[in-house]
Amino acid sequence: MKHVSILLDTSFILPSFRIDVGDEVNKVLRILNKYGDRFVVFYSTFNVLEALLVIIREVRRGNIKFDEAKEAIEFGAINTMMKLQKAPEPPQVYVLAFSLYSMGHKDLFDNLLYSVALVNDIKFLTMDYEFKEFIKSNKLNDTIITPKELMESLS
Repeated sequence: MKHVSILLDTSFILPSFRIDVGDEVNKVLRILNKYGDRFVVFYSTFNVLEALLVIIREVRRGNIKFDEAKEAIEFGAINTMMKLQKAPEPPQVYVLAFSLYSMGHKDLFDNLLYSVALVNDIKFLTMDYEFKEFIKSNKLNDTIITPKELMESLS
């Protein structure tokens, strides 16, 4: 059986860092776990960096205490790096991400993660339907897969 290679958007990494991102993410993670023999799941260092920035934001807002944040960061980084495959991040990722930025998409992490997926010829799993529409409307290689498309692929 052929495996589908998937790079996770940071929303799917955040639960490892003890950040609750909702039921849809948890449902997708359960499905990836259940059908794990069909997928090779990747992360990027950009995911870990973005997760760290989310935790910093939550500490600043007073939603997480500093000591809890340190534990969450260690726990999340270990879980992510030990359980998932690391996607290569060659130099052209940065050029592609900058190109997306110059085309009008200002979320640098979306741009970087999409570029990692594209360069490595793997799917980018995201719930960001606006980003998917941006990719399609600019006639770029649509390597994005949404949770709905993931579920349909299992039928």
